[in-house]
Amino acid sequence: MFNAVVHQQLGAFKTFLSLLQFSRESLKKLGGYMALAGIINSVLLAVVNKAASQKNNASPNLQFLLIFLIALVIYYISKNYIFKRSVDIVEEAVSNIRTRILEKVQKCDLASLESIGKADVFTRLSQDTSTLSQTGAMMMVAMQSLVMLVIMLFYIAILSFWAFLIVVTAFSVSIVIFLSLNKRFEVDLQEASRSETRFFSYMNHMLEGFKELQLNQQKSAAFLKDVTGEVSNGKEVKIRAGHQMSIGMMLTDLTLYILLGLVLFVLPQFTTISSDKLLPITTSILYIIGPSAAIAGTIPAVAKSLVAAQEIIRLEYSLDSLNSQTASQVFEQLPEFEEIRLEGLTYSYLDREKQTSFLLGPVDFSLRKGELVGIMGGNGSGKSTLLKLITKLYNKDGGSFLYNGKSLDRYDPIDYRNLFSAIYSDFHLFDKLY
Repeated sequence: MFNAVVHQQLGAFKTFLSLLQFSRESLKKLGGYMALAGIINSVLLAVVNKAASQKNNASPNLQFLLIFLIALVIYYISKNYIFKRSVDIVEEAVSNIRTRILEKVQKCDLASLESIGKADVFTRLSQDTSTLSQTGAMMMVAMQSLVMLVIMLFYIAILSFWAFLIVVTAFSVSIVIFLSLNKRFEVDLQEASRSETRFFSYMNHMLEGFKELQLNQQKSAAFLKDVTGEVSNGKEVKIRAGHQMSIGMMLTDLTLYILLGLVLFVLPQFTTISSDKLLPITTSILYIIGPSAAIAGTIPAVAKSLVAAQEIIRLEYSLDSLNSQTASQVFEQLPEFEEIRLEGLTYSYLDREKQTSFLLGPVDFSLRKGELVGIMGGNGSGKSTLLKLITKLYNKDGGSFLYNGKSLDRYDPIDYRNLFSAIYSDFHLFDKLY
């Protein structure tokens, strides 16, 4: 059970790193500074312990003071680099993710984008990438705290093997418990993410269908009931996840204080340990409270980032699978327009069970250069769908689509769409004239 949980966490973390696509050179340099900061931290503690344990220290030891000041300067420089470089690396990665997804969305046809849903795309691009941005730098700092924690454990091992064994055992037990709690925490986070997507979808319906809701109070009340139900569901899931996180944070604090009690009151009962060693061991345990708290405080945020990364990768996979059909095709150059001809063209709308809910066609139609053509029909007869097929926003299910007497599939759909200018009934007005 524990091995499966650990394997799942490592797999999610690899997914997170693969999404951000950090460069090896940047990570190596950052890792070097993390190691340096951790070592210098240990040097500072060793100097403090050594100076505090000296007898007859009526006058200050200038040698220890000099070492302390030099170590402090090096620690500040390395820590400052870690903070700034972490922000640079993470923001660059998040910017690349957003740009990459936007480019993939632009390559989609309309029907594919509608199948994914605007709310899903918006949630991934706004909320999930913001989560990565907020957590990425925190994760880098937590890794530096982890390096320092490992070095401090070696320092405790040098002072006393039994004290080291107690500390490692206590940390191991707390990690096992924490991982078991974290699994439920991640499940709640995934459900919270899906709830946010549904909420954004409702908000999109509310803003785009505002006029319709204002004209029908019964419809407006029913819609509001669905929205508030989703808000309530999201609240319950987030509360449950927050409670799980609180238990994990309390477990970290409790573990550290139990460690202090074991080292101060239990360890001397089973092994002989001098006060000269007991004091630096106690100081070391107190010293690792900060890094341990930093790591524990980052874990919930990292868990949110892992869920966000998985959702972004899922969206990218969907976009890639939809765009793969035309990605490797080689097209002919589009000649000047003379005629468009549809022969037996059909298109089907599918419901959630993949059953046909509306069928257009078979349609026979032709449009020649210089002609002015009107398309008339009742509401729901398929006029808008036909126009989306003619402009290649939708891809036909059957029949033939000819351009100047040749199959339109021979030509790049992007070049073909550039022939058209359109004002749809649900048009969008941009802030800038492009």
